Amino acid sequence: NNALNRTFSDELYLNPKYVFSTFVVGKNNHFAHAACLAVAETPPGTAYNPLFINGGAGLGKTHLMHAIGHHILRKTPTTKVLYVSSEMFTNELIRAIRENKTADFRRKYRNIDVLLIDDIQFIEKKESVQEEIFHTFNTLYEASKQIILSSDRPPKAITTLEERLRSRFEWGLIADIQPPDYETRVAILLKKAELEDIKITDEFMDVISIIAEKIQYNIRELEGAFIRVVAYASLTGQAITTDLAKEVLKDVFAINKKEITPDLIKKHVSKHFNIKPSDMESSKRARTYSFPRQIAMYMCRNMTDLSLPKIGEAFGNRDHTTVLHACDKIEKEVRSNEALNEVIKHLEEVIKGE
Repeated sequence: NNALNRTFSDELYLNPKYVFSTFVVGKNNHFAHAACLAVAETPPGTAYNPLFINGGAGLGKTHLMHAIGHHILRKTPTTKVLYVSSEMFTNELIRAIRENKTADFRRKYRNIDVLLIDDIQFIEKKESVQEEIFHTFNTLYEASKQIILSSDRPPKAITTLEERLRSRFEWGLIADIQPPDYETRVAILLKKAELEDIKITDEFMDVISIIAEKIQYNIRELEGAFIRVVAYASLTGQAITTDLAKEVLKDVFAINKKEITPDLIKKHVSKHFNIKPSDMESSKRARTYSFPRQIAMYMCRNMTDLSLPKIGEAFGNRDHTTVLHACDKIEKEVRSNEALNEVIKHLEEVIKGE
């Protein structure tokens, strides 16, 4: 029993800063925020079960998951809440198998009221982990316990996830977080300044505006850039000015100005489909290669200003009519195939956020 008690206190990896009051709500995340608050406010398993939060890296999924944990424990401290990343879950399972302690492992994960698993997409190629999560999910769900999952994409777009898991992940509510708009980015930085007790002057607002303009897709990067400027000013005894911010963040701003190129698109599409970028330019015609190639062409047309002949050149000197055919084909398929649409949206976010 001691071991179990330890699990729910010492092992609860909740960040004290990740609470609802420090989360900035904007158009991009208000639905996900409302869903998380509803789950945190109601008894486990009664609002949305499972709750599946998805969105790109650094958009606040982990913050919301920790906030749910904190809120529930503050409201009813006796609730057994367990938060893990999928990596922690995997490592624990491997250790339990190696040490013949799978019964203890199952007891730990199946005798709780609220289970939060972060970054669930990392289990997609791990069969034994998927098997364990499947049975854990069933046990908790049937006992009306709350399950909350997060991922960088919706269940449909986790292509190598077992169908029986995918369908279970879709039983409850799927809440999407998009990159924040400019106003929300400014609000996030103002919240950060308030937490750091920084006096908001006109000059400081200009600094915030510059950072919010330049860093658009990743809140972690946005806050990281802000902290860097504040720390640099404090350590060198300088005032926080736009000139200082531009100097301190010149490397970050250079990266975020990075142009989206066919090579960048090919790199991410080929990685997603487990082929080599060079396969995009080859004459291989099997669907394993032709389908990702057509998707990459379609994305080049949507994400760059290149002409069709120029896109063709980037794919092994293919004719512009081949590119047009690929774009039309994927365009049609995206309209009727929700899973493909999600995959492309996810890839676009990854490419823009790199």
